[in-house]
Amino acid sequence: MSGNVEVVGGNVWLGEDTTVDGSVSIASGSTTIHGTVTGDVQAGPGTVTLGPTAVIGGDVSYAGTLDVQPGAEVEGDTVRDPATVIGPAEYPTGLDWIIAAYVLVMNLLLGAILLAAGPRFAQSVSDRFRGSSLTSAGVGLAVVITIPILLGLLALSILGLPLSQLVVCCSPSISGSRPSTAGSPWECGCCR
Repeated sequence: MSGNVEVVGGNVWLGEDTTVDGSVSIASGSTTIHGTVTGDVQAGPGTVTLGPTAVIGGDVSYAGTLDVQPGAEVEGDTVRDPATVIGPAEYPTGLDWIIAAYVLVMNLLLGAILLAAGPRFAQSVSDRFRGSSLTSAGVGLAVVITIPILLGLLALSILGLPLSQLVVCCSPSISGSRPSTAGSPWECGCCR
């Protein structure tokens, strides 16, 4: 096989008689190689097994686990890097509009099916919204304004400092993004 092999997900098995004249990239899943790969092997989360007849002409980088059986040959470096990420899959440039149109049509179709399947439920939701739309909007606005104010007041109290830091740190919806707390006394494990 000439060229690179790129797999987004699933299991990959290359037999003894298989030769890939290029690189092998697997985003996730298990990979078993008994044949020859002339280039690099990159694997995301999952298990990579190099069988006894495997020959890798380049480097092997992986994020999961590696099982190198006796007899397997790797000419390059073998590196475990948990940050190894393969992808995202690239689509041809003109395909973006087709995919967006497909998703729109499928969402509209699903909505029509749900309305046809439950007309009384759809009518009751519509009636409830018409009757209390201002109340719903007012409650939502009050929550959006009140929560940050309450967190600020809580932060002013001595007992509330660690709690408010934890809430802000762990809730990107409140802070907009996770702040860097590295090296501070308020560093929590979830912010990494």
